Amino acid sequence: MLLGYADPISAAPGRTVDLMVSTDAREFSLEVVRLLHGDPNPAGPGYQDEATDWAAPGPYPGRLQEIHPGSFLTLPPPREPLASVTFACWVCPTAPTPRDQPILTWGEEPGLAFALRIDADYRLTGTVTDSGRADRWLRHGVPLLPARWCFVGFTFDAARRELGLLAGPRGCDDTIVERARVGAAGIFPAAGPMLMGAALRRGVVQATFNGKIAHPRLLAAALDDLDIFAVAKDVHPPGVEVLGDWDLSRQIDTDRVVDRSGKARHGLVHNAPSRGVPGPRWRGAELDVYSSAPSQYDAVHLHDDDIDDAGWEPSLRVSIPSGARSGIYAARLRVGAEELTLPLVVRDTSQRRAPVLFIVPTLTWLAYSNWGEPERHRYGLSLYSVHNDGSSNYYASLRRPSASYDPCAYFDPGEGRAEPDPEPGTEPEPQFSHGLMADLYTIHWLEHLGVEYAVISDHDFHELGEAALAGHQAVISAGHHEYWTERMLDALDGYLHVGGRFMYLGGNGLYWVTSIDPRRPHLMEVRRVGGHSTSKAEPGERQHSTTLETGGTWRVRGRPPQQLVGVGFGGVGFTRAAGYRRLPGSFDPRAAFIFEGVGADEPIGDFGLNLGGAAGYEIDRFAPELGSPPHALLLASSFDHGPNYFRAADEGIGRAPDDTQVRADMVYFETPNGGAVFSTGSITWTGSLSHRSYDNSLARVTTNVLRRFMDPRPLGEAGANE
Repeated sequence: MLLGYADPISAAPGRTVDLMVSTDAREFSLEVVRLLHGDPNPAGPGYQDEATDWAAPGPYPGRLQEIHPGSFLTLPPPREPLASVTFACWVCPTAPTPRDQPILTWGEEPGLAFALRIDADYRLTGTVTDSGRADRWLRHGVPLLPARWCFVGFTFDAARRELGLLAGPRGCDDTIVERARVGAAGIFPAAGPMLMGAALRRGVVQATFNGKIAHPRLLAAALDDLDIFAVAKDVHPPGVEVLGDWDLSRQIDTDRVVDRSGKARHGLVHNAPSRGVPGPRWRGAELDVYSSAPSQYDAVHLHDDDIDDAGWEPSLRVSIPSGARSGIYAARLRVGAEELTLPLVVRDTSQRRAPVLFIVPTLTWLAYSNWGEPERHRYGLSLYSVHNDGSSNYYASLRRPSASYDPCAYFDPGEGRAEPDPEPGTEPEPQFSHGLMADLYTIHWLEHLGVEYAVISDHDFHELGEAALAGHQAVISAGHHEYWTERMLDALDGYLHVGGRFMYLGGNGLYWVTSIDPRRPHLMEVRRVGGHSTSKAEPGERQHSTTLETGGTWRVRGRPPQQLVGVGFGGVGFTRAAGYRRLPGSFDPRAAFIFEGVGADEPIGDFGLNLGGAAGYEIDRFAPELGSPPHALLLASSFDHGPNYFRAADEGIGRAPDDTQVRADMVYFETPNGGAVFSTGSITWTGSLSHRSYDNSLARVTTNVLRRFMDPRPLGEAGANE
């Protein structure tokens, strides 16, 4: 077994990177390489890398590092000894399990002060002790209802030695309290904080609750039935000391749980549960985002497979030399025949900017991280998976193990579902590359050309903004550059307005509204509304908790990609990709430089390593109605898509080959101050570059554009495009 992650995933020369490794082997070896090409298909360049001397090969001592998924809350315990007490909150359980699910515990089992749980039959159970050992568990007779809010809690009367459990479904006028005698004459003062959604066992927090929790309260009295009913209506009985009154609707962009009792007993959320979720008093669609009515979002959604930071200790540290060349590197770990690749993007920090900059789509890497992995619920979900309770996953963290970064591993778009075998006598479908493997197509092309280039990660691009692009003659986005933050879009817009040149050699790009947590930059957030996706934000939950942005596609937010790059997501298919044919716009004198050396009727990209062609998987089309510039030239469109290619969900219903809108478009247009944009509208475009050792029509088109974009002469002026 070999698992790990790098922190950070991108860095500058002169910095260090920690490698967190977990293995059951006694030792492991290390090799740090600069990656040049990944796809092992013998029809292309094959796997290529370049060795470095950044770290000794080892061996390094191996050790197992545990990961503890599951989100929970910690609340400060009472400072004074408790005699009588009442605890109450709202819960909405979302997944039955064969084990008990903790709502509230204080103390380490078996030394509990008190505990409140839901058992496997959805019945409320509770205990309170003065000895640290539970002498009796009380079980409520009325089961809770799955996926329905219920007011629950316990009350303990020391004088009567009486424990009561209370439960009342939302919408009912009664909260049923069931009481019984117990042995405790007080409450055992346990160590540590109170845990919500978790229990402490053998020194480890076991966060196993799936569901929502809202408005927990702790009061220093054993309330009677009428006072409990009042608390359910948010009315605290007069004369009763409130020990904690935690408001989960406040500061949702932090990990804080605000206490509004006046005692400043603020708590914390752990492992990135969903925040900004509707509570029991949410009024529905009329107030469907957090900012419209924050008080109605007094809830947090806990999952037993949430992960924020695995918290592993560094196994070793790699120092990046001060003169290191910008590029995509990898720490390759080995235990026997087992191998793990941890990628690292090294950006350029020199004052003299390289003429070409390639933006490495690390946010797409992260969004797909652990896609299809059998252990994803243990090590962290991709943004395409759902939680164990079926709810949508909104967060993905760099600080967790991932097995998704192998540059030689093809991608399975079915998340583990095997494709049917081809019919006898038919040709099998070509392999699909994605993520790191696909991004290396661009790297190898730039190496083949011998041009000076630098790379930067999405994470650094977001941090630096427009300054990341300034000074570069040409900026390239390729493959699947799907996830863009507002700061990244603004930076590209600004770069184009001052004469920048942008090559968009991808598809389904600039698509989802994406947030990077300002306090935890290893954490990204996406809440899907509209668009083409495998999951949707839950009702009322489309506002991001980390930045308070409204989620969905940038098109829904009024910034469709057509406005910046001329094309936008229009179609999708997982079978053989197609090529392009030139259109009248390609014969416009403004585009002459693009097609130098390409015949008028010569197909472009009806070949390639990635799905067998240049126009495949997810493809983008020219759409003036969505903002494609009126002066843009529609140069070429894909042809011969099979019936397994469909319109994207944004575009309605349609199917190739009959639907002409299911296509990829090649577009060119000039921007202010001598800049320009060239777009190809397909994820698989770069997989066709190396065909016949780069001697092909698609490579000529792409190289012609890059060479001209590197030329400082303004584009669009008379004679300047010659």
